[in-house]
Amino acid sequence: MKSYRYTTLLFDADDTLLDFKASEQDALFYIFEQVNVPLTKEILSFYHEINHGLWEAFERGEISRNEILHTRFVTVFDALQKQGIAPMNLTFGGKPINSTDLEPLYQAKLASGHNLIPGAKELIETLRKTHRVYIVSNGVATTQHNRLNASGLFPLFKDIFISEMTGYQKPQVEFFHYCIDRIPDFSPETTLIIGDSLTSDMKGGNNIGIDTCWFNPRQEEKRIDVTVTYEIHELEELYLFV
Repeated sequence: MKSYRYTTLLFDADDTLLDFKASEQDALFYIFEQVNVPLTKEILSFYHEINHGLWEAFERGEISRNEILHTRFVTVFDALQKQGIAPMNLTFGGKPINSTDLEPLYQAKLASGHNLIPGAKELIETLRKTHRVYIVSNGVATTQHNRLNASGLFPLFKDIFISEMTGYQKPQVEFFHYCIDRIPDFSPETTLIIGDSLTSDMKGGNNIGIDTCWFNPRQEEKRIDVTVTYEIHELEELYLFV
């Protein structure tokens, strides 16, 4: 019987298996179209700047997940209204709406997006035959469950761990301890985390002493001081060392 270097694989979801960027853009275009504000490249870039900053603060434990959800659209539309780009009185589908009410509409649209990274489903279908595969995600629980179900990935995993359900988030040690306590016969020596984020996935792996695999399809520069055991640019490269 073949032996494997790793027996337990922890997969990030967004932009590792699920093409979050594509689903996010579809949802954002829908929201902005409904409030009659053209989603230009400049506005999209501004939204990403605000959103990215909030998620990084969340990863550092400085704010809660709810603060992200209650802040990002309010911050973006406050700025757009002050610049005269968005009307002071927003309407959605012809009905008055506040920017605070856009988040649940965005989440509902996002939850229907289940675009996959090329090769993701085939990879998990193959690896689950020889390895124990798990999801570790900082996403919103309901949204992630819906997207994983719609993509066909949900039943392929031994378990799915999402920060909202654990009370902690990657890269916090407490998040991973929650997962470890629910993974039978966990061994750090035979566990690998695979993800696209240096700040949550790779740093989280470093924090609990497991090997890391950075999925870096855009071949970006490693800008922070974390240890990356492997770097891959396509998912199928994972077969080389698991």
